[in-house]
Amino acid sequence: MSDDARKALRSRLIASRKAFAQETPLLAQEAEQAAQDRILACRAWQNARSVGLYVPIRGELSTRRLLQAAWREGRRCLLPRCLSGGAEAWGQMAFHDCPDEGALLPGSFGILEPDPARCPVADEPPDLLVVPAVALDRDGYRLGYGGGYYDRLLARSGWENVRTLGLVFALQVVDRLERRPWDRPLCGLATEEELTWLRD
Repeated sequence: MSDDARKALRSRLIASRKAFAQETPLLAQEAEQAAQDRILACRAWQNARSVGLYVPIRGELSTRRLLQAAWREGRRCLLPRCLSGGAEAWGQMAFHDCPDEGALLPGSFGILEPDPARCPVADEPPDLLVVPAVALDRDGYRLGYGGGYYDRLLARSGWENVRTLGLVFALQVVDRLERRPWDRPLCGLATEEELTWLRD
């Protein structure tokens, strides 16, 4: 798949996700809730002492139920912060221990991120990492916005064996995405219709 074809696929799926949310908002909210409930009910969540989540942007699926459950249940909740500081930090992010919603502040690109003054950088990866995507395929490969943040994260020492779960609407699941050498497949996917583990 050429770069132009990837861009076209990305644009088409972002438009489909946006249309779903705008044209049938109640169905979209129910789908978001159902997908999160599948995660809350799975053994990987129930056994996790720490969970890595995200604050959604640009129409990504909500993680509010997951965040609230993690804080309520006393799990360590790790959230990403995009790094700044020159070319060496481009496309990199750090996960911070975030104790509550009040510890979030607008950061890079206006995204809510953990306040580094209140939220220390996590000293180890989470037991379960929930990952956003524009598309996921049936082998766990993902298409994101093109920045490579999660591919770089999952290639980092200590993160390569983290249990990862993509969170998307069912309409974002495709049969197969092109593999590139640096792509890191996820362990499973969660939608309003299913939670499927593809690898340990």
